[in-house]
Amino acid sequence: MREPGLYYGIPNVEYHRGLIEVHDMNGLAIKPLSSTGAKTLVRDSPADYLWQLENPVSKTAFSTGTAVHELVLEGQLQSVEIFEFPNWMSKAAKEAKAECLARGGNPMLERDLVDAYAIAEAVKNHQLASSLITDGNPEVSALVWDPEYKVWFQVRFDWLRNDGLIVDLKTSRVSNPSDFNREIATYYYHLQASLYMRAAELLGIPVQGWRWVVVCSEKPHNVFVVEYTEIDRLTGDQRMHTALTKYADGVHQGVWPAHPDLYFSELPAYATYDGEEGEVVI
Repeated sequence: MREPGLYYGIPNVEYHRGLIEVHDMNGLAIKPLSSTGAKTLVRDSPADYLWQLENPVSKTAFSTGTAVHELVLEGQLQSVEIFEFPNWMSKAAKEAKAECLARGGNPMLERDLVDAYAIAEAVKNHQLASSLITDGNPEVSALVWDPEYKVWFQVRFDWLRNDGLIVDLKTSRVSNPSDFNREIATYYYHLQASLYMRAAELLGIPVQGWRWVVVCSEKPHNVFVVEYTEIDRLTGDQRMHTALTKYADGVHQGVWPAHPDLYFSELPAYATYDGEEGEVVI
């Protein structure tokens, strides 16, 4: 059994299977909590979290983001497998894609590789972004025992610098920092950042901060760097503690509820206005 600590060179597919096997009090096999699971616990419910664990969904489409990550962080394609089909419509193409996904690979059409290289090159040519992705290690997995909640969780740092700064690479459809702020809230990136920083701190790493390197997937592939502020970390930490609490309750009590309480209706603001006249409805 693995001990708490940093692990280098673990394949992505092995990480997502769970660095160790965990059981709840009823003996149900689960995984250490991850940022993806934490988001589900907060955004949806423990019942949704458990269902997703028991019914994993295979990727049906390849995200250029994986190729960009590998090219920028590791210098070459690792899990990405290139296919020369014109598209995925033929029987042979569909079978090849399914086989690739089944073995944990990431299928990609050769024609789409040009975009991935262009996006990766944009990051490398950005002075601040490229300077951050130095003096450290890519794709560092971490297994953590949380003594406060008495649960295991795991994270995977995109780039962990030797000075304690954590760098997270994001491909995005937005091309400016202002719009990315909305993506942070929408996709719970702040929860992820807080969980990763907690992992580093529990492992004794002197964390010096968190920065997102963001590259737009649309041309001209704008690149910018966003620092996770202390004021936003307060919100991220709240979300993180909610996720850890729900996960710990499930592990220690063996109960993974959906929405057990009584809730009250709360109409959105627009519902109080007349659709045609724009007047307040009395």
